[in-house]
Amino acid sequence: MNNFQSRSARKEINTLVPKKTARLKTVLIYPNTYYLGMSSLGVHSVYGLLNERPDCLCERFFFEPRVKSAVSLETGRPLNSFDVLAFSISYELDFLKALKLLHSLGLLKKALERPVMPLIIAGGMANTINPLAMADYADVIFRGEAEESLCEFMDLLSSFGNINTRDKKEKFLSSAAKIEGVFVPGFSEEEKPINPRIVKTPDNCPSFSRIITGNTEFSDTFLVEVSRGCAWSCNFCATGAFFRSFRPRSLEVLKQTIDLGLKYTKKIGLVGAAISDYPRLSGLLSFLKQRKAQISISSLRVETTGAELLSALAESGQRTVTFAPEAGTIALRRKLNKKIKDEQLLEKIRMAAV
Repeated sequence: MNNFQSRSARKEINTLVPKKTARLKTVLIYPNTYYLGMSSLGVHSVYGLLNERPDCLCERFFFEPRVKSAVSLETGRPLNSFDVLAFSISYELDFLKALKLLHSLGLLKKALERPVMPLIIAGGMANTINPLAMADYADVIFRGEAEESLCEFMDLLSSFGNINTRDKKEKFLSSAAKIEGVFVPGFSEEEKPINPRIVKTPDNCPSFSRIITGNTEFSDTFLVEVSRGCAWSCNFCATGAFFRSFRPRSLEVLKQTIDLGLKYTKKIGLVGAAISDYPRLSGLLSFLKQRKAQISISSLRVETTGAELLSALAESGQRTVTFAPEAGTIALRRKLNKKIKDEQLLEKIRMAAV
């Protein structure tokens, strides 16, 4: 392990200890910096999900300009010695970093030209939007919310035992192509679109910070996902385009998750497309106030933001809020399907300023 990785790991709270006896060895690769990767709730969710499996260990790798060695953060294990290289790609430019990493490992080759193992899989919003960007180099691409499809994929991989021949790998990939939300280049039907998978019951797939660290955009903050999807359908938004179904988590599940986070920090970050849309927001804010938590939020919606939420943020120490009208005129907003009137915006600004 290099010095940067060692310093990062030492500053973490609640880092999971890899299970040495686990048969399936997976490394979660975020092809960008530790700072950005550990700010991503998706990275936390996949890391926790895989490590909860008794048959799997999951370590991490981040693409740092100053780090030259391709080894895992937790144990310094070489990346090409893992069974599965799992890429989580959030941004289009990170495709280039992912390919650069595969090139450095000698794995930037089409499936039939590279070794049978490791398996190369990819998910994240960038792959949901464009599943073809890595189609020449990834064995499997996950589209949409991947918790359920990833579990089904790992169950299938575990049932196959050792994939040590090309014939066995082809049989495995042919079976994986039948999983909903999974695109397997060369095995999925070309004429049949692979639709992004949606988790219909978010309470079954908890999403929260698995590790607390100061070296993120949300320093020493426990992030909790309040809801999935968005009901507003703004024309420029990928969330509205791919995950239009708005699915709030139950208040009881959120309370349990927040209590878990309060064991490590008083800072609670609420994550969702629009926190102000949460239907049981009043009860959630009362609970957070009762627990004396410091609150931050990922986003506000002008139409649904009220005095109670703004007051709770102010009491928690927040000194700024951001409202995004997205365009300077009502006519342009209508084209974006962002139907915010100037009067609404000014009203909420006055409310926040009190």
